[in-house]
Amino acid sequence: MDTLQERIVDAAYPLITHRGIRGVSLDDVRRDAAVSSAEFDASFSSMTEIAEACLARREQEWTIDMVESGARKRGKTGEGRLLGIFDVLDEWFRRDDYEACTFINTLLELGRDHPLGHVSTRHLERVRSMVAHLAEEARLERIDDFARSLHILMKGAIVSAAEGDQDAARRARQMAELLVVQHRSAAPVIVTEVDLDWIELDAADLGGERTVRGSASSEAEVLDWLDLADLELS
Repeated sequence: MDTLQERIVDAAYPLITHRGIRGVSLDDVRRDAAVSSAEFDASFSSMTEIAEACLARREQEWTIDMVESGARKRGKTGEGRLLGIFDVLDEWFRRDDYEACTFINTLLELGRDHPLGHVSTRHLERVRSMVAHLAEEARLERIDDFARSLHILMKGAIVSAAEGDQDAARRARQMAELLVVQHRSAAPVIVTEVDLDWIELDAADLGGERTVRGSASSEAEVLDWLDLADLELS
């Protein structure tokens, strides 16, 4: 993209983000970009082409630079990074210039069968792919199912925030915590040592070893402890 095209996209981006595709005309973009008709026509052939460039920029600035990067900064673990997505959304929802999701807005405005509807769907798929990648890092199970479910929570929170619920991300985060628990790896647990004073458990944990320890003062308490942990002696 050359300098003149960047200038036009710079003008079109905030207009489309806040007003939608149909709420912006070529004259609006040309005026705000302060370019001549000849310059404009030589740079872009249609509003659709300009909008595609704006959606691509949105993916870079929102999906990658804000959501994914922000989640990685907020979480020290894989699960923490997944939940950090909603911390990023919470900050975004409380901004005075909150504008909701341009991909969702465009898809709902124009429909899935419109060329820009297709483009928006692809961008939303990349958001879901980002979630799936974070879920893989967290060693969760049923990655695709998890990513689709978490993406529903993200989209629902975005729409709720557009309705005026500034706490939508915090509510969604609570549901995301439950979703993470449901998709954690169910590593087999083997009791390797039991006595009346100490219990030590080793569990295969996707390539590593996890040790869980507890204490008991009687044989009955040992059995109760194992029952509570849903374990059996081997």
